Amino acid sequence: MAVSKQSPQPLYVLRGLDSAVHSVRFLSSDALITGNLSGTVSIWNLKTLRTSFEQKLAHSKSVLGFIPISADEFWSHGRDGEVRMWHVREGIVENMRTVNLPTVGFCQCCSITMDGKTLVCGAWDGAGELAVLDGESGGLVAKFRPQQATP
Repeated sequence: MAVSKQSPQPLYVLRGLDSAVHSVRFLSSDALITGNLSGTVSIWNLKTLRTSFEQKLAHSKSVLGFIPISADEFWSHGRDGEVRMWHVREGIVENMRTVNLPTVGFCQCCSITMDGKTLVCGAWDGAGELAVLDGESGGLVAKFRPQQATP
């Protein structure tokens, strides 16, 4: 059986961003979130194929990734060391909270919600450490350091 070497043709190309896209995530079945090199966060309506929201300089450096929490809430993580919680309501997008997570490099954060409490975890200060932060207050819950190998 022969395998085709041709790339598939796109159904549509989303245009209008001012720099290279670094992160893409579905927010829902009809919304896509993108983050680019210049720190812009955009929400694309997949029915109209247009942006329904764009926040330039949402981050002062490139956007590393997104964590969709629900159809109207998501976190963005920037290389500037900030994790921002966004709330989408009736076409209005608000930055509800910013948590400082001083990551180094391109390591993305992750989150979990248990018993109504959101925790954010990510690399910390470039020493191989992981930090767990309270998503509500931004306070440090725990820090994990790599163990030294014994000779």
